[in-house]
Amino acid sequence: MSPALSHVEQSRNTLLFATSAKEVTNSAQVNMVVADKQLVKHLQKEVARLNAELQSPEPTSSNIRSLLMEKDRKIQQMEIEMNELKRQRDLAESQLEQERSTHKEQKVCYLNSN
Repeated sequence: MSPALSHVEQSRNTLLFATSAKEVTNSAQVNMVVADKQLVKHLQKEVARLNAELQSPEPTSSNIRSLLMEKDRKIQQMEIEMNELKRQRDLAESQLEQERSTHKEQKVCYLNSN
């Protein structure tokens, strides 16, 4: 490459490639040769373990069911409590409205009497 102006782009690309090539790292690993019999035994053990896992009932599934039932019960209880609180709020609002109207009527009567 010459330092001529026509080769600037090529020089730039070469330097960019060199920069990226500098970042490349290799990690060598030793190849492990596994005999067919060993591989078959390993896979059979894995299949047996997975089958046993499928066959055995997980104690956590029953725990999950009981937890879900408990959560559902709590939700129902909270909904009942929420409905009761809404009823009490509505009752208090209606009583407040009655008190306001009674107070307003008394005020009007007082002003009319004077």
